[in-house]
Amino acid sequence: MKNIKQLKIPIILFSIFFVNNFNATIEEFLENPYLIQAPKKIENITKRVAKIMNFNDTYEVTVPKKAGIKINPWNKFVTQGINPQTQNHLLIINPEWFLNIPNEQQDFLLGRYFVIFKLGFIPLSIKILPFFFSFFSIFFIIFLFWSLGKTKIKNYSKWIRFFIAFGISTACNFIFIHKIQIKTLKYFAHKHDLKINRMTLEKTLNKDAAIKALKQLDSSIKKEFKIGETFWKPYTSLFQNHADELKRSNG
Repeated sequence: MKNIKQLKIPIILFSIFFVNNFNATIEEFLENPYLIQAPKKIENITKRVAKIMNFNDTYEVTVPKKAGIKINPWNKFVTQGINPQTQNHLLIINPEWFLNIPNEQQDFLLGRYFVIFKLGFIPLSIKILPFFFSFFSIFFIIFLFWSLGKTKIKNYSKWIRFFIAFGISTACNFIFIHKIQIKTLKYFAHKHDLKINRMTLEKTLNKDAAIKALKQLDSSIKKEFKIGETFWKPYTSLFQNHADELKRSNG
């Protein structure tokens, strides 16, 4: 019994050390022409969400200057990136927009970015897709070269056969292969977004707030587009679609 009491304090100290080393750490951001360190109020919100999301890595929290919003319109709301100097994860939060939405919606929107920090902004499927299509193009040219060798063109030189095969391959790429590649990229990006939303909801546990948060972002983007910000044209239905799909999903 005495030995157990003697071990009690070291065990408590070790437990405190263990927990502290598995908490997310906010590293101070060095101001630049576009971003500044976020105020404590914003930091405290990100700490709350990091805890909800079980995020234990180092990150930086910033708010955009006017120049930062001009250079990247996403900075007008909330977005993420990598600090090129420190290589830390970076959250960029515009308080004028972000602090006007309810806490539960803040949790979901920030939670998405903590999931992105874990999974990566670009999924592996999209990273390897260009290599797959490059390999396919090479294989297709070789196949065409071989096939032409079975026709009357076999009497021509190999260089002529190669250029014919290359020409057919280029035409096919222009007519339909490139379109297939773009559609496949969009499909994998869409699946990645769905995974991010679902993983975030698994932690925040408030489906109604998640849907409203996505709709709020969608509404803000459409408002910017209506006043002439053409940058937002490709995104005018993106988050509404996410909200609809999350609404249809189980859970």
